[in-house]
Amino acid sequence: MKHSHEAKRSLFLSSVQAQAVWAASAVLLLLVFCGVAYSTDDPDSLTFPLSLCALYLSAAAGGIAAVRLSGDGIMSGLLSGAITMVLIWILALLPLPESHVELPMSLVYTALVIPASAVGAAVGHRKKEKPGMKTKLKKNIR
Repeated sequence: MKHSHEAKRSLFLSSVQAQAVWAASAVLLLLVFCGVAYSTDDPDSLTFPLSLCALYLSAAAGGIAAVRLSGDGIMSGLLSGAITMVLIWILALLPLPESHVELPMSLVYTALVIPASAVGAAVGHRKKEKPGMKTKLKKNIR
């Protein structure tokens, strides 16, 4: 029973710690995409798609970080995505200028962070090697 509680705590803590990776990658991607958009003739037309791209790529990076920190499977990515979604909703409460996106679509775009993070967790999950894999690999190389 004690072991199960420690695994849940590790899963939650790793998902919370993955938010630092999510935030850092989001800032970095937004800076890069701002440079890309600014270099075009009409940067306003690229603002929305590049912002969504940065959101989902950074959510995937957060999912990768969560699964690497916890060693668990997709569940850590789902939990990391849910935490990311809540953080985005909290950030949406800031008094910023309104966007052209209506509320239902905004909720859909934000909710899609969870599957993006789960995909990142699936991609970043380390597969356990089978006992004879290294010897088979060495034989194939020779």
